Amino acid sequence: MVTTSAAPNWVRPVYLYLVCLVGNLVMIYGAVTFVQGVVNTAAPKTDASPITQIGNAVIDVVADVAGGLPDVPPEFERGVATARHALDKQARNRGVTRMVTGGTVFVVGLAAFLLAWRRAEGLSGGGGAPVVGPVAWPASAQYVAPSAAPSPWAPPGAPQAPPSPPPSAPAPPAAPSPPLT
Repeated sequence: MVTTSAAPNWVRPVYLYLVCLVGNLVMIYGAVTFVQGVVNTAAPKTDASPITQIGNAVIDVVADVAGGLPDVPPEFERGVATARHALDKQARNRGVTRMVTGGTVFVVGLAAFLLAWRRAEGLSGGGGAPVVGPVAWPASAQYVAPSAAPSPWAPPGAPQAPPSPPPSAPAPPAAPSPPLT
């Protein structure tokens, strides 16, 4: 009896290439958001926030109306300038927030793209060997049980656990089984 895998061989590469595509789209979104943040920080009047637009329009109308009056006190002019400065500062802060968000989103998209691309291209550690199944951990990364040192939380005079044996060498590979007929 011959067994077959549940999924065809083309499913995994197609999935990984789709993850690469999504990673690219996320990177584009992050880059665009970063550029918008740079523009909003450099020129706060370009902020698309409705609050900023309405605030600037109200300040413009009030300044125009007050400009037509004969005796405008200097406090009024300082108030208009302070309001404009506050709106510009808020727009700049939103620009900095957009730059940080865009940079973070870009890095996340880049990481997703690179991880999926390496797997899709079948590279393992840069050696060029195709990855067929699950990636094995290197021997240096295998878990080694700590030595049986006395626990600082054990009561005095309590029996200690026996020391764990040192890790054994891996078993030799088994002989291949004869083909099924």
